[in-house]
Amino acid sequence: MSLHNNYWPFVLLMPVDVNERVVFLQTLFSSSTVFEILTLFDKTEELCQKDLVSILKHHSNKTIILVLKKLVRLGLLEETIKISHSERKRATRMKCYRLTELGKWYNVFLKNVKSLDRDTLRKLFEEIVLMFVDKVMSLRDDLGVKHSEIVDVLASNILRGAIMSRKIRVSREVVVFGSTAFDVYLGDEIMFFSGGSGANIAFNCAKLGLTTSFITRIPIDLLSLRTILELVDQGVDLSLSQLDPEAKTTVCAIRRWYTEDPEIVCSYDTSKPPVVTELNNNIISLCDEAKALYLGEGICRVFDELLNSIDRTNKVIVYRPSLESLKNYFNECKNILKYNPIFILNSKKFEILHNKGFDLPNDLFRLGVDRIIVTRGSKGVAVYTLEPKEVVEIPIKQRVNIVDTVGAGDVFTAVLLYQLLRGKNIVTASQNAAEVAAQSISVLGPRKIKLVG
Repeated sequence: MSLHNNYWPFVLLMPVDVNERVVFLQTLFSSSTVFEILTLFDKTEELCQKDLVSILKHHSNKTIILVLKKLVRLGLLEETIKISHSERKRATRMKCYRLTELGKWYNVFLKNVKSLDRDTLRKLFEEIVLMFVDKVMSLRDDLGVKHSEIVDVLASNILRGAIMSRKIRVSREVVVFGSTAFDVYLGDEIMFFSGGSGANIAFNCAKLGLTTSFITRIPIDLLSLRTILELVDQGVDLSLSQLDPEAKTTVCAIRRWYTEDPEIVCSYDTSKPPVVTELNNNIISLCDEAKALYLGEGICRVFDELLNSIDRTNKVIVYRPSLESLKNYFNECKNILKYNPIFILNSKKFEILHNKGFDLPNDLFRLGVDRIIVTRGSKGVAVYTLEPKEVVEIPIKQRVNIVDTVGAGDVFTAVLLYQLLRGKNIVTASQNAAEVAAQSISVLGPRKIKLVG
């Protein structure tokens, strides 16, 4: 019999002592009668000896009783005595059995998994994971490892398995460069959300139905598990992102999220930025084939190298630098503009460039771009174009009560990419994106799940 990869992840608990383990396995697999009896039970059902004898008529009473005793000794069945009374008030003792917690696992192990309903499978999956982790943690001293090391191993393998299970094998419509973050909303009640501007955009693009790859650096820790698995579950391909056991998830403290000017403070190790720092041939090939690129949080040298290495013909390229890039590295980052991306700024970023002495938008046009979008919150959006040289003001027509403005710019960008890939011009695409972004502020959380898509 040849082995193949079609296996179910069963977790079977057995005695710690080697000799007891051998006896356990020899007894369990000693005859098919063991399997027949175990599979007769439902998880909560109780069966009495006379019922089992009646069902298993093709076996002798002696064989059935012997197997029942073995299963009780193994801890797979629990034996109870029931007293029944006949019409003549005569008391009769009956031996009855039900599955122990351990027995329930072997009951499932011997059944066809496809015959179980989804709710049962989901509950079993949760119990398997909890039991496995609990047992591994209890062996920490015997294994000679720290709790943190066990967590790192589990997190690393969960991330790798999840990421590779959703690898997209067709050309991507969008490749997103950016970072992930764990957002902590600090108010009367503390709330936690997955965030990171690039991650939000990748999530929203996938939710809009675009085949999306996200290129980032992925820390291997518990905070990263939530942020990355949400992306994987939404269908985002992260197979070319870098898993880095030394990196730590960026944590962002957010206050006043219910205003147009939320306070966002993020902390990360500057020696290990939460973005890709080097390209490889696979990433370059991926971007060369993609219909659109989004360049967000990242290292300008890397973006410059990327854009110089790919065929940019008929490719939508959107560049939306971070505040830090504009404040501290714009002399390097302005080199990106020679590739003529769609350049997106918000009011704060526009002001930063103005304070640096730029004549806007003319100096940006001279650097190589011919389309600039400035998002201005409730004041709408301004689209600057070089040919024809004009500015189109896009007001916000429909207003909603502000619940959370964090991530609205990410919604705008994702919808803009979607519209441009569907053939809309820059003004129409910006109008549609502005409308969706304006509605998204009524949703709590940075990924605005309910309105996008």
